[in-house]
Amino acid sequence: MENKQIILASALLAILLLTTNTLLAQRQPIKFGKIDKKELEKKFYEIDTSASAIVLCDYGYFNDQDFTFTRILRFKILKREGLSYGNHVFNLREKTNIKGKTYNLENGEIATTKLKNESIFKERVVGRHQRTRIAMPNVKVGSVIDIEFVTKYFPVEWVFQWKIPVLYSELIVPDSPYIQFRKNLFGFEPLKINTSIRWVAEDMPAFKPEPYMNSFRNYITRIEFDILRIDHPLFHKIYTKTWESVSSYLWELSYFGDILRNDLYTKHTISKKLNLVNKTPEEKIKIAFEQVKNIKWDERESLYPINHSVGKAYSEKIGNSADINFALIQLLKSIGIEAYPLVMSSRDNGILSLTHPSINKLNYVIAYVLIDDKSYLLDASEELIPYTLLPMRALNWYGQVILDRRKIQKVDISTNKKDKETVFCNLNLQLSDYSLTGSYNLKRFDYASYNFRKKLENYNSTDEYLDELIKDNPGLRIQDYKIKNIDSIYLPIIESYEVKIDNQVIAIDDELYITPLLYEKIDKNPFNAPKRNYPVDFGYRREKSITIMIKLPENCELIEIPEPISIKMPDNSAYFVYQIILINNMLQLSCKYGLNKAVFSPDEYPTLKNFYSKVIEKMAEPVILKQN
Repeated sequence: MENKQIILASALLAILLLTTNTLLAQRQPIKFGKIDKKELEKKFYEIDTSASAIVLCDYGYFNDQDFTFTRILRFKILKREGLSYGNHVFNLREKTNIKGKTYNLENGEIATTKLKNESIFKERVVGRHQRTRIAMPNVKVGSVIDIEFVTKYFPVEWVFQWKIPVLYSELIVPDSPYIQFRKNLFGFEPLKINTSIRWVAEDMPAFKPEPYMNSFRNYITRIEFDILRIDHPLFHKIYTKTWESVSSYLWELSYFGDILRNDLYTKHTISKKLNLVNKTPEEKIKIAFEQVKNIKWDERESLYPINHSVGKAYSEKIGNSADINFALIQLLKSIGIEAYPLVMSSRDNGILSLTHPSINKLNYVIAYVLIDDKSYLLDASEELIPYTLLPMRALNWYGQVILDRRKIQKVDISTNKKDKETVFCNLNLQLSDYSLTGSYNLKRFDYASYNFRKKLENYNSTDEYLDELIKDNPGLRIQDYKIKNIDSIYLPIIESYEVKIDNQVIAIDDELYITPLLYEKIDKNPFNAPKRNYPVDFGYRREKSITIMIKLPENCELIEIPEPISIKMPDNSAYFVYQIILINNMLQLSCKYGLNKAVFSPDEYPTLKNFYSKVIEKMAEPVILKQN
């Protein structure tokens, strides 16, 4: 039903949008297939010589007479690192006409290679929407690339700022008496032209990501559009005027609301397989959470299931993130647990606006569960994640819980879990070769254990992981290694090493210098910029406790030891405690530091930067010994 409404809306718009289209006569800044030889001869970008590629021109025009959107995009590849700009992904409608050409200089002449159909890959997302991937042919350093597409489409976003420089970018979207839409402009870099229907950027600098950002999309210069309503005597529909209208729209969709209301497969097939006798509500959540992991995640994030029933996802044993989390919601409901879909924008997609409801910004869904007055946020898409954690992509400030057709509720999305590690080392100083020998033990909890399990997936064996660990830590020799709980995702990971460590004790004449934190010290401040315009976002809180004990030989005398220190940020949002003592020839180091919140505002950045500088400075201070 909703597809027919969308088609009808498009048809009405094509016929009935009567806005005076004076901008059609305006000269386009670019024409597909018409390039200047000077563009091919260009070797670097004078304003930013580090640029690996540049956007020469990006032009978009929405024709309100036939409801088509035309985009022409031209790139220049300057370095090998820029070759990836020969591959692109566009979210388009069906029956989109796409053209592409790659230009190179060969013997002083322009050689053209056309994009072929076999290099265009289309993947249905939902309804009439598809994800289109193109791989441009014969792309090399020096190439110029042209891409053009024309589609029946109202633009939902236009990006003026990329991670590479943009020489020129222009978007034209005329007003219409029949379609009401909202425009939201974001970013810190100004536009040259900014009117109600035309926006132009020139010489837009590349966006430079900073450490610990959420999505760079939150800060680049771009514009978003949301259709609020279509209002005509023959057709009327409200889309995103309020969050209640968003809820109503989703509730009516066959690939959203219908699945939530009508899927009987879970109730009659899956839930009957579960042993829930004498189980608490939390135990039931855990059982249901692990059950739906029988559907393998295909690595695609989505608001909508690709399958129109949970049963199909179960039978095929594969699905996108929405397939899996819809299956979880349905299973929880079938066993008497109150569960609802929480719609949101994933971390890479940018933050959901607090003031402007948007369907276009929604691209992800997780489960919202209520037991008495306690709520749980669940995402079962990853095999290695326990129900007590959310993956980083889902930690994106807040979302909206759809409780009913016209009932929706804002929910903060955060976690009370930490990235927590404890380290305990018991070592002996060997004067014969100035090495340290003994045991090295690590215990990882919550996000630390989840991240470590994901890291281990990238290795073919434990030996391969240890080889890389040795390579990354010069002087480390591992004589024995044991790991516990690697397959028990609800338990901490425990690693035990027997080690010999070289190169960490420096002998100068009769004095020995040891930096006792060894491989656990922080060497570099991640925050080097003098100022920051956007928050520092760690995703979740951090905590690390380190105890290192080094047995000294009898003929070693302590000359100098770092002073103890305890520092914290004004609101105790970050803390660092460090102390070294000597008792009966045993050097004992105790260090604990962490973050008590995940997000720091730009105003807090100077203090956070200074905090890290002090921590690094203290960690680098050596213990000085003398051989007698």
